[in-house]
Amino acid sequence: MKQWVIPPTQSASFVADMERVLDVYAEPYDARRPVVSLDERPCALVGEARGLLPMRPGADQRQDHEYVRGGLCCTFLAFEPLRAWRRAWVRPQRRRLEFAEIVRTLCEQVYPEADVVRIVCDNLNTHTAAAFYERYPAEQARRLAARVEFIYTPVHGS
Repeated sequence: MKQWVIPPTQSASFVADMERVLDVYAEPYDARRPVVSLDERPCALVGEARGLLPMRPGADQRQDHEYVRGGLCCTFLAFEPLRAWRRAWVRPQRRRLEFAEIVRTLCEQVYPEADVVRIVCDNLNTHTAAAFYERYPAEQARRLAARVEFIYTPVHGS
């Protein structure tokens, strides 16, 4: 096992969290305990204000720099590296409610036979079992919380 030397710019907490993540990723595949990376990113929906500018002989095709705002959305991506599986979702917002719905989909539809779904995610405040209790009735939230193990990446380590 590799021994880490903690650089002065990193904390022991960073190294401990990183080793946990790396250890989980190094485990052999276990269908009863899948390891799934889950992350999201906000996206601006933009459109062209004008069509492409007409091409001229000897010149590349050009487009105008102006655009039309079409609002925002959030894309979520779940990825299971050892199975080479992935799934994406698009939601209008990035809140606990959307996070809870996606984790529920993972637990009940993608991994219904798994004992526990291990989710590797960052420390965003929406990535907690509390999200289940905000979105679902207490009994359902408790069942989801019992089936999920959160493995957090180090703070500032994303």
